[in-house]
Amino acid sequence: MLAQPAPRPTPAGNPIGTTVVITISVVGDQVNVVLTGEIDATNADRLRTALFTHLDDGRAQVVLDISALTFIDCSGLAVIRKAAAYAEALGGSVRLTGEPHPRVHRILRLTGIAGSETTV
Repeated sequence: MLAQPAPRPTPAGNPIGTTVVITISVVGDQVNVVLTGEIDATNADRLRTALFTHLDDGRAQVVLDISALTFIDCSGLAVIRKAAAYAEALGGSVRLTGEPHPRVHRILRLTGIAGSETTV
């Protein structure tokens, strides 16, 4: 299991950017990813790296648990959509699970990505 570290605090004690914890477990060719916190332009690259590392290794079944995700912006959604397209090209999929936070549910609905148990 791999968990990405949180952002470094600034001298004033405020974090640089937002905080997301990415917890990954692998079962066969399936990658289970639990997202906790917020994903935006300041940390979407961490999600991209986490997902594409496993996709590049041939693990094309990705399950994203978004139940503890409290915010996602267009940069995070773009990472998920690109990972889904890549997984599909490999014969797999990216699936969202968990009951999303109301803010996350709203952005998923506005962008045409359905709620829980959805293949992107």
